[in-house]
Amino acid sequence: MDKEIKFTSLLYHLLAFDVIRHRSLSAKAMLITSVDIDVGSRVVGEINQGMNDRNVHDRMSEHEIGLLEELSTPLLISMFENLEIPVTFAIRGQLLEADLSIPRRLMNSAVNFELASHGYYHRVFSALSRDEAARELILFQQASGKLGITPTSFIFPKNHVNHLDLLEKYGYRAFRGRGGLYRDDARISKVGGLYDVHASLFITRNSNPRLLGKLLDIIIRRKLPFHVWFHPKDLGNNKAEMEASIQRVYRPFFVKARDAQQVNLLQIETMKSAVDIAVKAP
Repeated sequence: MDKEIKFTSLLYHLLAFDVIRHRSLSAKAMLITSVDIDVGSRVVGEINQGMNDRNVHDRMSEHEIGLLEELSTPLLISMFENLEIPVTFAIRGQLLEADLSIPRRLMNSAVNFELASHGYYHRVFSALSRDEAARELILFQQASGKLGITPTSFIFPKNHVNHLDLLEKYGYRAFRGRGGLYRDDARISKVGGLYDVHASLFITRNSNPRLLGKLLDIIIRRKLPFHVWFHPKDLGNNKAEMEASIQRVYRPFFVKARDAQQVNLLQIETMKSAVDIAVKAP
């Protein structure tokens, strides 16, 4: 059933993006990719001792998700490094204090990866008071500051957008607006003092590679900003499944994007660099 739903979703996106008429920000299409690292390490789950599990997943513990992301995230990083594709990685502040293996890998890469904020505890912002949300942002700021990281992009845990004025107050410039089957869009828009680099498509290991390629063709033809996103934890239940997902779904899509970039049909950006382009657009 899940594969059928994802297939239907891609068909809908093909139709929707084929008729969309947003103003282009540049002379060619733009691909933006964001990757949500919800936990990143089993150590985070061990520290929280199950008390934060429901803020992250309805059925799995932080420890379990941390184990999956320890395996899957380095595989994704290697793929992007091999293809030389810059990507926005949204990281929890708690990971920056619990286990630096993934953050250090991103910071030391030759590829210009962007480290964005995914909150501190991955708490849902729509359920937080203003003071609680501010505390999340302050804690992340303190953790990232110790490493010399100053994030300017924010990805809301579970995509629940709220407290945008606080993002602006704490120095953010961009966020990923909440998508969904009928809310996905190909646009970058100004919201107060921030830019919504809106979600265009959630990619899963069950996505159809051929339809993904056709969708990218439409984006290139329409010269639109296309923001795809996914979770490392969703690639599979073990390393073999994760590697198979990358080879079947993700790598072909990003190879096609890189090839389009090399013939000057597409520019590949992070959320930060996409906003820099949007700011300069007439």
